[in-house]
Amino acid sequence: FLAHGHTIPFRSIGGFAAILFVNPRFVEGLECPSCTRFLDGSVVNLLWTVPITQEEYDFAVQNSSAKLLEKAADASRIHIFDGKPKFLS
Repeated sequence: FLAHGHTIPFRSIGGFAAILFVNPRFVEGLECPSCTRFLDGSVVNLLWTVPITQEEYDFAVQNSSAKLLEKAADASRIHIFDGKPKFLS
């Protein structure tokens, strides 16, 4: 089960140690594509996968992913991978 704020180790991207899953509905200013609802009316949840560095991962483990998200230099662009850390740079 994966949801907003969950992290998993992921070392396949040089310089990054983990992936942070982010639901754009919970981050003010973050792009959220328009998704239709399921037939039963429930909401479709989209999760952006955001690579994070070892330092960012350690911070999230020690303090929470919510606290890490608060450290975003530009929350509207955390889902766009440019090879640079998004939170603790």
